[in-house]
Amino acid sequence: MLGNCLAIAVASSNSDVVYAGGSSYSGYPWFFKSTDRGASWDTLAGLNGDSAIYALAVHPANPDIAYACKADGVFKSTNGGNTWTNTGLNNVNSIVIDPNAPDTVYAGTATGVYVSASGGGAWTQMNEGLGSPVVTDLGIDSDRNLYAGTYGSGMYCWLINTGAEETHPAYPCVVSQPYPNPARSNVRIDYIITRESMVAFGIYDIQGRHVRTLVRADRQAPGSYSAQWNGFDDNNQRVAAGVYFYKLSASNQAPIIKKLILVK
Repeated sequence: MLGNCLAIAVASSNSDVVYAGGSSYSGYPWFFKSTDRGASWDTLAGLNGDSAIYALAVHPANPDIAYACKADGVFKSTNGGNTWTNTGLNNVNSIVIDPNAPDTVYAGTATGVYVSASGGGAWTQMNEGLGSPVVTDLGIDSDRNLYAGTYGSGMYCWLINTGAEETHPAYPCVVSQPYPNPARSNVRIDYIITRESMVAFGIYDIQGRHVRTLVRADRQAPGSYSAQWNGFDDNNQRVAAGVYFYKLSASNQAPIIKKLILVK
């Protein structure tokens, strides 16, 4: 299989099924499927054109339903990759299926994020608070947050709401995992402000007691920031090793609370 592999998707309902896509040395799509966990591969020839496959996604309950992203659209197959239909959009770099609502599909493009609530039909732009950056990757976590990674514009996050009148307001604050974690000292936590907001960022012990203030600002401008914690409390005393939590509060947003571990 000579070519450049740019995307892999494993069917969560049947891990024997794996899709792999990219570009061949001749410039045409490089597209394969395995039904035995990669021991053997069949060529999928249903996608024409000269653009590569940049991202793949498989329906969480049906391995025959798959999506492939190319420069000329989001393509969908309902028969295991034998035939494909272009559902629209252009310059598509990434795709993710909502595992709790599989008909809802999100696509990252050169002009932001789009959503379809009908399995790839009727794409709607959802760029409030995002602008129109090049979206390079998408992901959904277990807390129903949709993350969008961009080219040169940072990372953004939406809370995925349910209901007939679904909306996608951008969080004013997005926070990353601490690094390193576990840590001995000098933990770095990056966060992004997507719109001007009050910010309160602090460390708490396992009993919920305040340990250290990292950031306190009545107004913080949009941008990327880093908070540092050296393992000391507000009285400049080193704290004991153990489990701690960092909490970031911002305007019109529920506090973000995540765990970090301090070791000796």
